[in-house]
Amino acid sequence: RSFYIDSENPEIEVTDPGITLSKNEKERIIFTITDDINGSKIDPDSIKVMLNGKGYPVETQYDNSTETYTCSFEANSNGTYIIEAADNSERKATKEYKIEFFDRIAPQITGLSITDQTPNHNDWYKDDINIKVDADDNAEGKDKMRLATPL
Repeated sequence: RSFYIDSENPEIEVTDPGITLSKNEKERIIFTITDDINGSKIDPDSIKVMLNGKGYPVETQYDNSTETYTCSFEANSNGTYIIEAADNSERKATKEYKIEFFDRIAPQITGLSITDQTPNHNDWYKDDINIKVDADDNAEGKDKMRLATPL
């Protein structure tokens, strides 16, 4: 009779969602967990995702031909998520995945002015006017801001 000693930890790989900036409430993050083909197989009850000690529900799908779990969770906050899994030999894998793409803070208007024209004695303008809006946004990766409602 032969036996195999499982000396390899499982591996966790996160698929980059390709998001640079999100104003959605949540985004689905996908990751895979693999174990050595001769290993003791992943314990599905060990698969966990946490942020600041709070657990997130994980959906799992097992591919028997590759002995791989494809998993996902819905991230709803910026921060470093901890993904954990273990095999049946209790060999553990941990992956940190940092998310910084949620933009929860609206831009702040820092200045508003009407330029190039003076109103008449009734406070009306007879020609086109220029409105200048200055604003700041703390979001990384923003390249433009626009008015939510056209004037």
